[in-house]
Amino acid sequence: MWWRSSIGLDIDIKYIKALQLERKKGKNFVRYGITPTPPGAIIEGKACNIALLSEAIKNLIKDNKFKGKKVIASLPDNAVTLRYIYLPVMTEKELAEAVKWESMDYFPESKGNISLDYKVLEFIQRGYVSNVEREMRVLLAAVEEDLVMGYIEALQNSGLYPVAIEPSPVSIWRGTGRYLKKPTAVIDMEGGIVNVTLIKEGFLHSSRLIPGIFSGMDDIGYITREIGRFLDFYRSQNRGRGIEDIVLAGEASCLPAFSHAVTELTGLKVLDPDILRDFNTAEGNPGDFKTDRSFLFTTFGLSLRRRGSS
Repeated sequence: MWWRSSIGLDIDIKYIKALQLERKKGKNFVRYGITPTPPGAIIEGKACNIALLSEAIKNLIKDNKFKGKKVIASLPDNAVTLRYIYLPVMTEKELAEAVKWESMDYFPESKGNISLDYKVLEFIQRGYVSNVEREMRVLLAAVEEDLVMGYIEALQNSGLYPVAIEPSPVSIWRGTGRYLKKPTAVIDMEGGIVNVTLIKEGFLHSSRLIPGIFSGMDDIGYITREIGRFLDFYRSQNRGRGIEDIVLAGEASCLPAFSHAVTELTGLKVLDPDILRDFNTAEGNPGDFKTDRSFLFTTFGLSLRRRGSS
């Protein structure tokens, strides 16, 4: 059986990463590439030089011999605003209408100039057996329309067809959830931006973008304290049951001092889920896969997204 995924493309201020999965003759292959983001191409989450960005993406796709034009992309974390909300169980039509009203409360500063999307994460039950209330936990994602159109233009100018754009916590959950047996915090650092994604029982539970930019070892104390506050909040909302495992992704996985600080803070061991263990690198693919794979969590999840899914 032959199969090839769409290209997963993760764009941040420091790197552009692409990944594509293939299955040929009963074997799984991964093709990937990583290239620096041109200086000045992205500023504060916005595509400020579309020509530079397009050229970098085009060369990345060509140099690493990716096939096809369909791409599923993830934008810099500081370009997207996320909110996790609870709603009563309702039909898809009712949910679409409810999300419009909820967005007015959660994104009041937008004044209608945002692109809004949502995803039902899971159905839950609250209350005692005799009085159970079923709810949906829903992720709302908002991004400025002008901002997202800039990235779409860059993708189109590079010869690609953007199928979808999604926030990185969703991609990280899709790529890692099946490998994580316990409640886990995936701490991802991309271009100095730190995002913590909590995965529980195979579901995306919540995430938090840590304010500020990691620019050096002097920032480790602040970043880890903010992570600790988020994990404490999770514990307080889950009857004292906290996160049990830690996974580091992106630049966070390459900083021994950061890993040590997180271990000291949480008392938990940092795991390597080896999410691409079932894949071989495609023929002619450059790079050191063993070293690079910790930078591919988001792109792996993007490439796993199937047509028509969310």
